Amino acid sequence: MLPATLKLCGGISYCHSRSLTVSDTFQHVEPTCTFVHAGSGVRNMIKNTVQQRIVGQLSRLPEELLGSLGQYKTKDRSLPGPRLSGDPAEVLLSECELRYVQEGQNILQKTIHILEDHSGWHCESKTDNGDKVSSKVVPNVGKMFRLEAEIPGSVEELHKELFDRVEHMCEWNPNVNQVKVLQRVGQRTLVTHDMAADAGGKLLSARDFVNLRQSVRRGSVSFLVGVSTDCESAPPQNGYIRGETGPSLIMLRPSTNDVNNTRIVWLLNIDLKGWIPKSIINLALSRMQINFAESLRARMSSIHCGN
Repeated sequence: MLPATLKLCGGISYCHSRSLTVSDTFQHVEPTCTFVHAGSGVRNMIKNTVQQRIVGQLSRLPEELLGSLGQYKTKDRSLPGPRLSGDPAEVLLSECELRYVQEGQNILQKTIHILEDHSGWHCESKTDNGDKVSSKVVPNVGKMFRLEAEIPGSVEELHKELFDRVEHMCEWNPNVNQVKVLQRVGQRTLVTHDMAADAGGKLLSARDFVNLRQSVRRGSVSFLVGVSTDCESAPPQNGYIRGETGPSLIMLRPSTNDVNNTRIVWLLNIDLKGWIPKSIINLALSRMQINFAESLRARMSSIHCGN
């Protein structure tokens, strides 16, 4: 009778774990209701099955995201985490860190789909040098702003300024007061606390954000993903309203007009919180994106001039 009971409990739990999504697995690593009659051996078997599914999801992410997969493995050394033999740069990932990596990949897929849809965009503003901000309402996302600009410098140089040196962004971007890296997951995923300046010429008071940032390279194109996330080390700040970044993306690719330039497209979805008229939000965010392009252009020109 006991073996039959164990088989029944194990079968129920295994079928339940097989039906879980990636996000579900982090919440149901140990579903206690199905373990009531099972022994510790069955519990460990089911837990390992669920954890291995998490690792399996990670191993199917693009190779360029994981850095040849070899720099990642789980903190549970008993699990077969994705790795390359002999790789000296291993990164031990907790389940929370695995969630960050997967969350960034999900946002990348969603924003690339938005990026490839060229219909329905309405011009918000345009400058004499060709910088353009458009917007449209994306189903299940909200209002999306799209900046298109040409910036001097290579994709690698812009990637360095926008991702590798993100904590120095306040030195050249007037929209930013401070960016602090709270957590690094490998070399391509960050959790940051961003403290923004008054937006749109002081049309909006200062906001702060806790963002997940991820860098993905595909051929000659670089994608920088951004979205709000949770981090206990960044509680709400006095004098700042905590905003929320929706699915956002910066695409960097070589310009087809000038080999010395990079084409940048920035998709921005953001909830500034508070009661703010839509006309003010539209004006403030489009102005912020234009200011960003002008400031980044000045920064890259300064670097090339040796200043």
